[in-house]
Amino acid sequence: MREDWVQFYTARILRLMPLFYVLVLLIMLLSAISSGFRTAFIPPGALVAIVTMFPRGVPDFFHGTNVFFYTVGMTWSLSNELFFYLLLPALFLAKSHTRSLGRGTAMLIVGVLAWRFGVFMGLNWMFLRSLFIGVLCYEICHARAFAWLRPVLAGPVGTLLIGIVLLIIVRDYDSAFYSRAELLYGAMFLIVACGNTGFGLLTHRATRKLGEISYGVYLLQGFALFTVFHHAHRTPATPLHHWVLAIPAVLGLIAVSAATFRWIERPCIDRSRAVAASITRLITVFTPHRLRQSS
Repeated sequence: MREDWVQFYTARILRLMPLFYVLVLLIMLLSAISSGFRTAFIPPGALVAIVTMFPRGVPDFFHGTNVFFYTVGMTWSLSNELFFYLLLPALFLAKSHTRSLGRGTAMLIVGVLAWRFGVFMGLNWMFLRSLFIGVLCYEICHARAFAWLRPVLAGPVGTLLIGIVLLIIVRDYDSAFYSRAELLYGAMFLIVACGNTGFGLLTHRATRKLGEISYGVYLLQGFALFTVFHHAHRTPATPLHHWVLAIPAVLGLIAVSAATFRWIERPCIDRSRAVAASITRLITVFTPHRLRQSS
């Protein structure tokens, strides 16, 4: 229990929530405009969906626009992400107090319990499969039995395997929402987790910057791409027309995400340590003196 959980949760929530609510407010504004301001209030169900980050679908603000396409459903996946964060203390304890095989078994039990609880909360089994794949990758990366595998995957062989996996994904799948595609992405994750950088591509300054702003790209992609394609496709699209629109749209998305990171995410992240310290002091005030001494 050496982890500073207050600091961790504070930093994650302050990273996730402000940009999410900015996007929601923007979509609400567009919904009101597209409906001609016919409705003067937000339906109660939509308000609940905002607070809970759309765990059971995407709300229809003012009956004015298709909110799902503006978000590509990405916003509701944040509830799954926060649910995963709530599992971390249990996973940490399983990792700290069991051997490798027992640790994997304990994590599997935690995952099954999470799945049962997740079904009740309306979470998707797909996200928990990803959790299991991550646990399996962790075990392989740290198990002595696979020590010989790590340097192999970290070198040119691993880079070649990533290229092969990418070709299979592009050829056979048009979405990541396939169980087999999920396994392929898991294989790529394992190779990278073993130290493969794609001949330095993943450690390049531009790549690291893209990774830094990736949350904004993830959350804003639906808004950017749907807006461009919805308003630009006045005639039947050709593949060339598609790419003529997609490339500048993606570049614009990256630019907007860099701006939201600088002006929204980064200031909130920088405040997380001070906020966490205030929360810790508040917890200390309300914790009985006897419990503080025992801890």
